[in-house]
Amino acid sequence: MKLSGRMPDVTLAQALSVFAWVVAQVVAYGWLDSVRSQLVLSAGSTVITAAWHFADAWIRNGRAKALAANPALTMDGK
Repeated sequence: MKLSGRMPDVTLAQALSVFAWVVAQVVAYGWLDSVRSQLVLSAGSTVITAAWHFADAWIRNGRAKALAANPALTMDGK
């Protein structure tokens, strides 16, 4: 698994979204008393994390297509 370089397998956005999801789950089930509040926070954090991963994948796909179409392009702007 590649964690750095031009196109890492796990990006910072993905790692941060998983971290935020874990924190939200801990808060939901560790501190909240209401079952409804737990469900709202748990479901909301899951949806946001999924959306963040989807957006990151979409952006990475667009970059990969642009590089495939024009190999002269580079990710570092040179």
